[in-house]
Amino acid sequence: MEIYPNIHNIVSENKTGQGITNAYLVTGTTGSVLIDTGWKSDEQSERIISYINKIDCTTLKYIIVTHRHPPHWGNSEFVKKQTDADIISTVIEAPYINDYFENYKVDIEIDDNLDIDLGNFQISVMKTPGHTSGTLAVFEKENKYLFPGDTIMEKGTSVINPEDGKIADYLKTIDNFIKIEPNVIFPGQGAPITETLEKLTSLIAHRSDREQEIINLLKQKEYSVDELFAQIYENLSEWLSHLAKNQITSHLIKLEDEGKVTKDQNMYKLIDF
Repeated sequence: MEIYPNIHNIVSENKTGQGITNAYLVTGTTGSVLIDTGWKSDEQSERIISYINKIDCTTLKYIIVTHRHPPHWGNSEFVKKQTDADIISTVIEAPYINDYFENYKVDIEIDDNLDIDLGNFQISVMKTPGHTSGTLAVFEKENKYLFPGDTIMEKGTSVINPEDGKIADYLKTIDNFIKIEPNVIFPGQGAPITETLEKLTSLIAHRSDREQEIINLLKQKEYSVDELFAQIYENLSEWLSHLAKNQITSHLIKLEDEGKVTKDQNMYKLIDF
């Protein structure tokens, strides 16, 4: 459906219980772009193409995949086959996405910002590492619309798994988002966010508070990730426990990189600083 003028959300089905992933169609006067494509399924593939045909939008020029996780590239190949649109991602994410693809490859691999003219919209595809090392975002310059993929969710905060991204990069990305002053954020999951500064500053504050909590515990003694988890969280499902431990690990990696923590076997120790 059209959620803002010329901004459509072709919402993906919730296939895993981990959240509903948005697929945004931005329709310009000289061309259109699709930002993410949802979980791979015949139903979602047909939904995207049927919707594009129904609204009779300008030619779909690009399919922009924000990062490597399945609900973002999922239906890209089907949409490309139907529209011949070029698939865009970053040089870092493209190899992961290409490994999943069966018949196509990422057409445009960006290593810097890419500007796209859609007539009434001027958009910039930007590298925004953090959630993954090669995540990208899309920024529409005149209205200051930001499409950050899973870097920002309507509710809660983005997951940063240690094998995918780094918290230090994520914090720099959020700080850069603050600098460009978006008027509306169209998140990877959830509804549009209009209180953008409040949301962005809260994400930084959340990470800062969690890091300080870990530091305060390490001031007492050495801890393993499991022991820190037991001190910080309670009453989480098995899946959420897994994600929470990953967040602790990512924070510890940041502290290690900054020379504030050292690791011996599976135990972490605070260095005086």
